[in-house]
Amino acid sequence: MEIEHGNVVYRLAAAAKALAKDRPSALPMPMEAAATLWVADPSSPRRSTADLERQLKRPLEQWLPSEIPAAHTSGARGASHAR
Repeated sequence: MEIEHGNVVYRLAAAAKALAKDRPSALPMPMEAAATLWVADPSSPRRSTADLERQLKRPLEQWLPSEIPAAHTSGARGASHAR
């Protein structure tokens, strides 16, 4: 199953934004984003929700797998700083 890289970035950005607004209600979003990220790059280790939350505090370009093109991360960069 191939996942479009833009979908991964979208889910990560949406999770970061939702967590910044209302963490308890948003907890399913980072779980879904972590699953989508793993499907897009199954060679990478699966991320826990807590790990993904920590990573979302950093710019996406610093920790996303290199297979996800930088062109897709530029629009989501601000979301990684939503906190």
